[in-house]
Amino acid sequence: MHTIQPDYAPINPGFYQLAYCSLLKEPLSTEQIDALVLDAQQRNARNDVTGLLMIDQGIVVQWIEGRRDMVRQLWDKLLMDPRHHCIVQLMHLDFQEQRVYPDWAMQRATRQDIVSIVRSAKELADMQLGLPNPWAGAIAALSTLIGADKEEGGSLPPSWAHTQRSSGDELI
Repeated sequence: MHTIQPDYAPINPGFYQLAYCSLLKEPLSTEQIDALVLDAQQRNARNDVTGLLMIDQGIVVQWIEGRRDMVRQLWDKLLMDPRHHCIVQLMHLDFQEQRVYPDWAMQRATRQDIVSIVRSAKELADMQLGLPNPWAGAIAALSTLIGADKEEGGSLPPSWAHTQRSSGDELI
């Protein structure tokens, strides 16, 4: 039996990309972060998901990409993860032809890496010359949160920093 595909169905559905940020309810030690990244790398490799993760001073920023169903399933789990609060989806892009991070099952990023990415995103949004950018507000909020507007990348406001200390009393 021959089935006819609707002409509006994409031949190549491409990749789905999602970025979010959140605040951790409790600080994580370096060892806990390393274990989390290793677990994510192993799970993501099995599910053909790639991306990057930054955890710094209780702030989480993550970029996830892969098949839409896999990324949405992971997003649903993240929304239910009790370690997060104030979780905000910054953007999502559907039907992308290529991945941004094709070789990273999950790469751990530094604050400076994220600052660089946010600055580039802001420049790209500014270059759209008056065209509406649905992600401009999220980019601006993340930029402020991680201090991308400052020369050195900034830090958390003092009111947040006191709750984000590890057991060794060092900022993560």
